[in-house]
Amino acid sequence: IPFDIVITCMRLSKKIYSTQMEFSNILNERKTVILNNRHYFMGIAMLLVVLYHGYCATEDVLYLPFKRGYIGVDIFLYFSGLGLCYSYEKNALSNFYKRRLIRILPLYFVWAFIHYLYNICINGIEYSSTDVLCLLTTVSYYGVGSVRSNWYLSALLLLYLLFPFFYRAIKYAGLRVVTFLLI
Repeated sequence: IPFDIVITCMRLSKKIYSTQMEFSNILNERKTVILNNRHYFMGIAMLLVVLYHGYCATEDVLYLPFKRGYIGVDIFLYFSGLGLCYSYEKNALSNFYKRRLIRILPLYFVWAFIHYLYNICINGIEYSSTDVLCLLTTVSYYGVGSVRSNWYLSALLLLYLLFPFFYRAIKYAGLRVVTFLLI
């Protein structure tokens, strides 16, 4: 092999490696920007959902631009999932679950209590002890017990529970394989 071809290949290899490193640096910078600012996106998503509920409740022309505001749920879950990936990589499984439960359950219990009082006082619904247990464990949404409750927190807790399994499956088997198996 002529010496100039070897030198040219080495230079080209060095350029490719340098370009890959630059691309990697750009991706890392973008990832950092997204992670540091994801709370803003999640806030916008929550606002879209609140305004969408305003549209659903009144169908007032003022809320018409938010007719498709339910997309905020998807945006919120996407950025939540992104945060879960990085949290899961940093923490042990038990710590991962502990952090999720500490963040969600206290607020959920406040909501469940308000929901319970509202249904008793305003709607005249009587709860059995099974209904209260189902409300507190979020399984009432899935048809267990006689009173259904909020779908979002029930789904969110289920997704949190399943997240480590999906994360590992995607990491080791690949996204295409897992998607195929789910379909």
